[in-house]
Amino acid sequence: MWELVKVAIFATFIAIIAPQVLLAQECPTQDEKIWAEFSGVGSSYRPVTIEERNAVMDTLARYAWAMDNRDSAMLAQVFTEDAEYYLCGLDSDSAQERAALLKGISSHFGSVFARLDVGHALARRSFTNALMGKKADGDIDVIVSVVVFIQSLNISSPQVDYTANLIATLRQIQGIWKIRILKVITDDTGIRIRAR
Repeated sequence: MWELVKVAIFATFIAIIAPQVLLAQECPTQDEKIWAEFSGVGSSYRPVTIEERNAVMDTLARYAWAMDNRDSAMLAQVFTEDAEYYLCGLDSDSAQERAALLKGISSHFGSVFARLDVGHALARRSFTNALMGKKADGDIDVIVSVVVFIQSLNISSPQVDYTANLIATLRQIQGIWKIRILKVITDDTGIRIRAR
Protein backbone atom coordinates (compact mmCIF):
# COMPACT_ATOMS: atom_id res chain seq x y z
CA MET A 1 0.00 0.00 0.00
CA TRP A 2 2.80 2.42 0.92
CA GLU A 3 4.35 1.84 -2.53
CA LEU A 4 1.10 2.94 -4.19
CA VAL A 5 1.03 6.10 -2.08
CA LYS A 6 4.63 6.93 -3.06
CA VAL A 7 3.81 6.38 -6.74
CA ALA A 8 0.71 8.58 -6.45
CA ILE A 9 2.70 11.38 -4.79
CA PHE A 10 5.39 11.19 -7.46
CA ALA A 11 2.78 11.18 -10.26
CA THR A 12 1.09 14.22 -8.71
CA PHE A 13 4.43 16.05 -8.58
CA ILE A 14 5.15 15.24 -12.22
CA ALA A 15 1.67 16.23 -13.36
CA ILE A 16 1.21 19.44 -11.40
CA ILE A 17 4.49 20.80 -10.12
CA ALA A 18 7.10 19.81 -12.73
CA PRO A 19 5.79 21.92 -15.65
CA GLN A 20 5.69 25.05 -13.49
CA VAL A 21 9.18 24.38 -12.08
CA LEU A 22 10.62 23.85 -15.55
CA LEU A 23 9.11 27.06 -16.86
CA ALA A 24 10.04 28.96 -13.69
CA GLN A 25 13.80 28.41 -13.98
CA GLU A 26 15.63 30.70 -16.36
CA CYS A 27 16.54 28.10 -18.99
CA PRO A 28 15.79 24.43 -19.49
CA THR A 29 18.81 22.21 -20.05
CA GLN A 30 19.45 19.77 -22.87
CA ASP A 31 18.35 16.83 -20.71
CA GLU A 32 14.91 18.27 -20.00
CA LYS A 33 12.19 17.27 -22.42
CA ILE A 34 9.92 20.28 -22.03
CA TRP A 35 7.87 19.29 -25.07
CA ALA A 36 6.82 16.05 -23.34
CA GLU A 37 4.94 18.04 -20.69
CA PHE A 38 2.46 19.32 -23.26
CA SER A 39 0.78 16.01 -23.96
CA GLY A 40 0.37 12.56 -22.63
CA VAL A 41 -0.87 10.98 -19.47
CA GLY A 42 -0.38 13.10 -16.40
CA SER A 43 0.02 16.45 -18.11
CA SER A 44 -1.18 19.32 -15.93
CA TYR A 45 -2.12 21.35 -18.98
CA ARG A 46 -5.68 21.61 -20.19
CA PRO A 47 -6.34 21.63 -23.92
CA VAL A 48 -6.62 25.00 -25.63
CA THR A 49 -9.56 25.82 -27.85
CA ILE A 50 -9.15 26.37 -31.59
CA GLU A 51 -9.82 30.08 -31.02
CA GLU A 52 -7.15 30.28 -28.30
CA ARG A 53 -4.65 28.39 -30.47
CA ASN A 54 -5.28 30.74 -33.40
CA ALA A 55 -4.95 33.82 -31.17
CA VAL A 56 -1.68 32.56 -29.64
CA MET A 57 -0.24 31.76 -33.07
CA ASP A 58 -1.31 35.24 -34.26
CA THR A 59 0.60 36.78 -31.34
CA LEU A 60 3.70 34.73 -32.18
CA ALA A 61 3.35 35.73 -35.84
CA ARG A 62 3.15 39.42 -34.84
CA TYR A 63 6.31 38.91 -32.75
CA ALA A 64 8.08 37.33 -35.76
CA TRP A 65 6.97 40.10 -38.15
CA ALA A 66 8.00 42.78 -35.65
CA MET A 67 11.42 41.18 -35.26
CA ASP A 68 11.88 40.59 -38.99
CA ASN A 69 10.97 44.20 -39.78
CA ARG A 70 12.62 45.77 -36.72
CA ASP A 71 9.33 47.34 -35.72
CA SER A 72 9.74 48.40 -32.09
CA ALA A 73 6.18 49.75 -31.85
CA MET A 74 4.66 46.44 -32.95
CA LEU A 75 7.06 44.54 -30.70
CA ALA A 76 5.88 46.56 -27.69
CA GLN A 77 2.30 45.52 -28.46
CA VAL A 78 3.00 41.77 -28.20
CA PHE A 79 4.61 41.82 -24.71
CA THR A 80 2.97 42.48 -21.34
CA GLU A 81 4.24 45.38 -19.22
CA ASP A 82 5.87 42.91 -16.79
CA ALA A 83 7.34 40.65 -19.49
CA GLU A 84 10.55 38.65 -19.14
CA TYR A 85 12.93 37.61 -21.94
CA TYR A 86 15.74 35.03 -21.80
CA LEU A 87 18.25 33.93 -24.42
CA CYS A 88 19.43 30.45 -23.52
CA GLY A 89 21.77 27.77 -24.79
CA LEU A 90 21.37 24.05 -24.28
CA ASP A 91 24.47 23.86 -22.10
CA SER A 92 23.30 25.89 -19.09
CA ASP A 93 20.20 26.61 -17.03
CA SER A 94 21.31 30.25 -16.72
CA ALA A 95 20.45 32.76 -19.43
CA GLN A 96 23.17 34.19 -21.67
CA GLU A 97 21.11 37.36 -21.98
CA ARG A 98 18.00 38.54 -20.18
CA ALA A 99 15.69 41.52 -20.12
CA ALA A 100 12.75 42.40 -17.91
CA LEU A 101 9.76 44.66 -18.18
CA LEU A 102 8.56 46.09 -21.46
CA LYS A 103 11.04 48.99 -21.34
CA GLY A 104 14.02 46.66 -20.81
CA ILE A 105 12.90 44.31 -23.57
CA SER A 106 12.41 47.20 -25.99
CA SER A 107 15.91 48.47 -25.19
CA HIS A 108 17.41 44.99 -25.59
CA PHE A 109 15.85 44.42 -28.99
CA GLY A 110 16.81 47.94 -30.05
CA SER A 111 20.45 46.89 -29.69
CA VAL A 112 19.75 43.69 -31.66
CA PHE A 113 18.16 45.76 -34.42
CA ALA A 114 21.15 48.14 -34.44
CA ARG A 115 23.57 45.24 -35.04
CA LEU A 116 21.46 44.09 -37.98
CA ASP A 117 21.33 47.63 -39.37
CA VAL A 118 25.13 47.92 -39.28
CA GLY A 119 25.47 44.77 -41.39
CA HIS A 120 22.55 45.69 -43.66
CA ALA A 121 21.13 42.29 -42.75
CA LEU A 122 17.61 40.97 -43.19
CA ALA A 123 16.24 38.29 -40.90
CA ARG A 124 13.28 35.99 -41.45
CA ARG A 125 11.75 33.55 -38.98
CA SER A 126 9.89 30.35 -39.68
CA PHE A 127 7.89 28.75 -36.86
CA THR A 128 6.78 25.12 -36.81
CA ASN A 129 5.71 22.28 -34.50
CA ALA A 130 3.80 24.39 -31.98
CA LEU A 131 2.58 22.62 -28.85
CA MET A 132 0.52 24.47 -26.28
CA GLY A 133 -1.43 23.92 -23.12
CA LYS A 134 -3.56 26.01 -20.81
CA LYS A 135 -2.48 26.39 -17.20
CA ALA A 136 -4.84 26.50 -14.23
CA ASP A 137 -4.47 30.31 -14.02
CA GLY A 138 -5.64 30.71 -17.64
CA ASP A 139 -2.23 31.52 -19.11
CA ILE A 140 -1.11 29.46 -22.10
CA ASP A 141 2.33 27.90 -22.37
CA VAL A 142 3.63 27.21 -25.87
CA ILE A 143 6.77 25.65 -27.29
CA VAL A 144 7.57 26.13 -30.96
CA SER A 145 10.54 25.29 -33.17
CA VAL A 146 12.05 28.20 -35.09
CA VAL A 147 14.56 28.61 -37.88
CA VAL A 148 15.98 32.10 -38.38
CA PHE A 149 17.45 32.93 -41.76
CA ILE A 150 19.77 35.87 -42.32
CA GLN A 151 20.69 37.64 -45.53
CA SER A 152 22.92 40.63 -46.13
CA LEU A 153 24.01 42.56 -49.19
CA ASN A 154 27.20 40.53 -49.58
CA ILE A 155 25.41 37.15 -49.37
CA SER A 156 23.60 36.00 -52.49
CA SER A 157 21.10 33.74 -50.73
CA PRO A 158 19.68 33.49 -47.22
CA GLN A 159 21.62 31.39 -44.75
CA VAL A 160 20.52 29.82 -41.50
CA ASP A 161 21.47 32.10 -38.62
CA TYR A 162 20.27 29.65 -35.99
CA THR A 163 17.65 27.11 -34.99
CA ALA A 164 15.98 27.18 -31.61
CA ASN A 165 12.95 26.40 -29.52
CA LEU A 166 10.83 29.26 -28.24
CA ILE A 167 9.10 28.63 -24.95
CA ALA A 168 6.56 31.28 -24.11
CA THR A 169 3.88 31.97 -21.56
CA LEU A 170 1.07 34.10 -22.95
CA ARG A 171 -1.51 35.98 -20.91
CA GLN A 172 -4.81 37.40 -22.09
CA ILE A 173 -5.11 41.09 -21.22
CA GLN A 174 -8.35 42.85 -22.12
CA GLY A 175 -9.11 40.16 -24.70
CA ILE A 176 -5.66 40.25 -26.35
CA TRP A 177 -3.03 37.52 -25.92
CA LYS A 178 0.42 38.91 -25.08
CA ILE A 179 3.78 37.34 -24.30
CA ARG A 180 4.48 37.33 -20.55
CA ILE A 181 7.65 35.17 -20.66
CA LEU A 182 9.76 34.37 -23.72
CA LYS A 183 12.69 31.97 -23.65
CA VAL A 184 14.74 31.44 -26.81
CA ILE A 185 16.74 28.21 -26.45
CA THR A 186 19.27 28.01 -29.26
CA ASP A 187 20.37 24.63 -30.57
CA ASP A 188 24.05 25.57 -30.69
CA THR A 189 26.40 28.33 -29.64
CA GLY A 190 27.44 29.18 -33.18
CA ILE A 191 24.88 31.87 -33.92
CA ARG A 192 26.33 34.25 -36.45
CA ILE A 193 24.32 37.39 -35.82
CA ARG A 194 21.63 36.44 -33.31
CA ALA A 195 18.74 38.07 -35.09
CA ARG A 196 16.33 36.71 -32.53
